[in-house]
Amino acid sequence: MRYEEFQEEDFITDDDFMQWVWNPSQQDEQFWNRFLAENPEKRALVERARERVLQLSEEEDIPEVIFSDIRDNIRKYTQAERAKKNRRLFSTTFVKYAAVAVVLLSISGGMWLFDKAGQEENPVLEIVAGSGKAVLVLENGEVVELSEEGIYQSEDVQLKDEQLRYNGKAGAEEQLSYHYLTVPKGGKFTVVLADGTTVWLNSGSKLKYPMHFKSGTAREVELIYGEAYFEVSHSTEHNGDAFRVIAESQEVEVLGTHFNVRAYPEENEVYTTLSEGSVAVRSGEERVVIKPGQQVVTSHVGAPLTIRQTNAEYAMAWKNGLFVFDKEPLGKMMQELSRWYDAKVVFENPEKAYYRFSGELKRGEDIRLLLDNLEQTGEVEFQIDGKTITIK
Repeated sequence: MRYEEFQEEDFITDDDFMQWVWNPSQQDEQFWNRFLAENPEKRALVERARERVLQLSEEEDIPEVIFSDIRDNIRKYTQAERAKKNRRLFSTTFVKYAAVAVVLLSISGGMWLFDKAGQEENPVLEIVAGSGKAVLVLENGEVVELSEEGIYQSEDVQLKDEQLRYNGKAGAEEQLSYHYLTVPKGGKFTVVLADGTTVWLNSGSKLKYPMHFKSGTAREVELIYGEAYFEVSHSTEHNGDAFRVIAESQEVEVLGTHFNVRAYPEENEVYTTLSEGSVAVRSGEERVVIKPGQQVVTSHVGAPLTIRQTNAEYAMAWKNGLFVFDKEPLGKMMQELSRWYDAKVVFENPEKAYYRFSGELKRGEDIRLLLDNLEQTGEVEFQIDGKTITIK
C-alpha cells in the first residue's frame, strides 16, 4: 500500500513513519516534508498519527533499546483493534486509548508511563464546500501553503487578486527553474504563468511549470495529474513560441487558445476539450488537430486518439463554479463531488453506481441540496456520517 492510501492506523504501525517521529534523520525529514507538500490533503491525518506516536515519548526520551519493542506493541495493538474493537489486547502492556490516553509499557520489571490529557480522539467532521487553497513547492524545495485570501510575495511571484502571478520573461540563455503547485481535495486555485497564460486548477490536481520561459523554445508545462483549464497567451506575443501541455498519454500543442485537460489517474483516460481556437494533440506517433466543441480521448501512451463532439461548456463548468451532470452514472457523479467536498463515498449496492442522473449545483452550495433532489427520484437514499456519504 502506498502512503497516499494510508489511514491513521497505517501510519502509526509503519516502521519508517515511527522512525521519522522519534528519531528522524535529515533524509527522513526531506522525504516526509516532500510527501506532505505533494499530498496536502494528508497533512491533518499525518499530524494526528504523529501526535499519537508522540504520546509515547512526551514525558522523557525513549531509549533506543526499547524502540523496537514499543513499535511492535503498537502494531499488534492497532491490528487487534481493527479486528475486534472490544477485545482486550494485553493485560499489562497497553490500556485502550480514551479521552485521557494512557500507555503502559513494562520494561525489565519497571514501568514507563506516558500521558496525554485532554486529547480529543474523534473530532467532529462535516462535509463542506471546497475553497481556494494550494501548496507551492519552490525550486529549492521550500514549501509554501497558499490560500486565496492569504499573502505571499517574492522577487518573481506574488499572490494578488486571488491568483498566483509570475513576473517577467526569460532570456535565451536563462536556465529553467521549476515550481510545483498542488491543489488538494476540497481546493481550487488559479495561477498566471510568466508568459501571461492563465491556468485554473481543479481539486486533486498538480501542475509543474517553469518560473520563466526560455525564448526560442516551446513554453512547456506538465499537468502531473488532475484537471486544468488553460487560457494561453498567443504565440505572436512570444516570438512564435508555441505552448505545450504534457498530461500522461497526451501532448497538447497550441499557439493561443482556451482548452481543458483532464487527467485524473483513477479515471484511466485523458481528455482534452477545446472551447476556443485550435490545438494539436499527440499520443505516441499519432497526431490530430481538433476544433472548438471537440474532445480528444486516449487511455495510455500509444493508444489510438478518439475525437468526440462534446459541449465545451459542460467540460469547463467546474471552472465557472458549477457542477453540471447530464445523464451521468452516479458513481462518476459522486467521484466528482467527493473531490470538491473532500468526502468519502460508499455504495452499499454497487449496482447503483451505474444509475444515471442529471442535475446542477453551484460549487459553493451545500452538497445536500443535490443529494436531496436525487433522493426524490426514489431510486437512491443517502446517509451522511461525518465526511462519509453512504448510498443505499
